[in-house]
Parts: sequence; structure tokens; C-alpha cells
Amino acid sequence: MRVLVSAVSRFSTPTGICRHAANLVVCLNSQDAVDSVVLAIGKWQTGYFAALLGKNRQQVRVEVVDIPNNSLHRNWWFAMGLPEMAARCAVDVVHLSFPVPVTRNRFRVPVVCTVHDLYPYDIPENFGYPRVILNRLFLRKCISEVDRLACVSQATLSRLSHYFPDAVAKAVVIPNVAVAPSVPPKPLSSVARPYLLCVAQHRQNKNLDIVLKAFALARQEKDLSDFVLIIVGAPGPKTKQLIALTRPLGLQNHVKFIDNVDDGELRWLYENTAAVIAASSIEGFGLPVLEALVTGSPVICSDIPAFREVGGGHCKYFSLGPRADTRLAEQIAEVLRAQPRVAKAILPDLRNTGADYLNLYSTLISATSPISESPNQFVTK
Repeated sequence: MRVLVSAVSRFSTPTGICRHAANLVVCLNSQDAVDSVVLAIGKWQTGYFAALLGKNRQQVRVEVVDIPNNSLHRNWWFAMGLPEMAARCAVDVVHLSFPVPVTRNRFRVPVVCTVHDLYPYDIPENFGYPRVILNRLFLRKCISEVDRLACVSQATLSRLSHYFPDAVAKAVVIPNVAVAPSVPPKPLSSVARPYLLCVAQHRQNKNLDIVLKAFALARQEKDLSDFVLIIVGAPGPKTKQLIALTRPLGLQNHVKFIDNVDDGELRWLYENTAAVIAASSIEGFGLPVLEALVTGSPVICSDIPAFREVGGGHCKYFSLGPRADTRLAEQIAEVLRAQPRVAKAILPDLRNTGADYLNLYSTLISATSPISESPNQFVTK
């Protein structure tokens, strides 16, 4: 079987969808029945994916898409260039690593898409208007057109069921895996220990303001004055507000925002932090939580379904709502008093996950005949 994984996106720094695409490729290569994996990336992503794949790079045929990195050219490529690449590479199935606008009848083979979340509907402020309207349109089109949907969690399947009830029939849940880094940990000289770590884009649902307020409380009331807070993630709609918030909280010299680290540096951050914090109000999955558990890092999470699904009994949880910052500060203090370096969690094996994808593809390939018309459109609530 030959599989084409499309990972072309605007990102060239650490994001969940890029890490998912790289991990997906590694999972597929663990299967004897997979003859080859083609990975499509933008030319601006070559360095990042080379670092992500590491030694696994030799097992992947990388197709570099040479287009300008803007939404107009990317969306045109998804509509026209991706079907052409699938035909040219003679693949048996196409896997979109996140929803993009495609037209099914342009492909000669089945098309699968990973659904991470339903943010355009759940958190429109992450995108702003009118951009969110296009995001909803593209998400709706993709869900309507593809043959199968691979949801990264039961939480994501639940949100899909809420907005697209008719699409649930073609959806399955295949959780993310965290592939062990292929590079050794690389210390960041700019980061002093001890520190707390938060890996999150600067978006509304990540609740980084709560993390900052809780850290300020913990420093003042829990005797954590020697700690710093490291926030790793791409800038976003909340960046200016977050930086401004550090001033009244007295954290200007105690918080470090980092928007770009390589795999070795991220591994070092996970392995040496006193605790990893994830305070989201809604998530499709929560890959940083999984990656932290793989390293044995203590993890403190907001008590939401996706984090419970990923973290189970391995994490400490706090509830959101009024005084969430106080409850998080108390959890931070409790975890640090215990000084744990927890046993690495027993997590889904990449070979088992690869087998789940292979089974999905095989079922599709055997059942799908050439399609001359687009599937029925699904209607949102």
C-alpha cells in the first residue's frame, strides 16, 4: 500500500498538526503492508520536518510544494495540486493531516482526513471575523467530501456529532501517539532552572492568562520566587494581552515566551521542568500532555474531557471557572512539594496506531469504487 500524507500548512514552527503529521508518517512506516509513504510539505517547512522526522526521514518520500505561503495559494494547491500529486505518485490512499478544502471527485483514490477539533465553531474568536467564516466553510466542505474522518479523541468525535451529526457514520477515533524523539535533548542556555513549562499557542482557549495569574499567586504565596515560567508556542490573537498582563502581575522578568524550539530543545524542556501546565477550556486532544507523560514529567491539567481522556490518572487536575487561578496555584504548590518524577505513562504503541490506520485504509480501498459525483452534503445544526 502507498499512502500520501498531506501536511502543507502555514506553520513552520512547533504546532500540534505538524507533529501529528510527522507521527502519522512514523506510525505508517511501522507497518509491513505499507510499501511507501509520501509526505507533502511546503518549501517553508523543510527544515522543521527534517528535524521532526530525524532518522525516520530516510523512510519517507518527501514532496516539497513550491508555492507562496499564503492561504490563497495553499487552498488552490489543495484543490488542484494535491489530486495531481496523488495521481503522479500512484498512491492508494490520501490522508489529510487536518481539514482542508478538497473536492472528492478530483481524486481517483479514497481520501481520509484527521479531525483534531471543531474550533471554527467552538471558539470563533481564535480566528476572528471574517476569517472564521472561511474556516467554517472549508471545514464543512472537507467533512462533506472525504471518505472517512479520523478523530483524534472521543472528545473530538463528540463535537463532530454536535455540529455534523450526519458525518458521524464515517468517523472513527484513532488517538494521537507521541513518537519518541529521534534526537538527544539539547539544553537551552537561555532557560534557567527551576521552571514550569506550558506548551500552547497564544489563543483564547489555552487560558494562558489563568496560567500567568496562577504563577504569580504561587510565587507570592507558595514560596516559588526562584521559579520562572516558560511558555512555548506560536504567537496568536492573545499575544499582546499576555505580554501586557505580565506587568501588573510583576512577572516581566519571570516569564519567558518562546515561539520556536527544535525537537531536541523541546525534549530537554519536558525532561527538566518541575511540572507541565495545560489550562485549556477546550481541546481536541492535547498533544503536549501526551508528550509530557512520555517523558515522565508531572502534569497539571484543567479538568476537561480531552485531558481526562489523554491523561487518565497520570495527571493532577483543577477545575476552571471563578478562582481557577487560585486552584491552579494550589495544585502547582502541591505537585512541587511532592517533588515527583513520575513513572512514564503506558501509552498507545505506534505500531498499534499504525495498524488502526492501515485497517481504515484497507477497508476503504476494498470498498471504494470510482466516484463520479461528490458525496451528499452534510448540514450543520
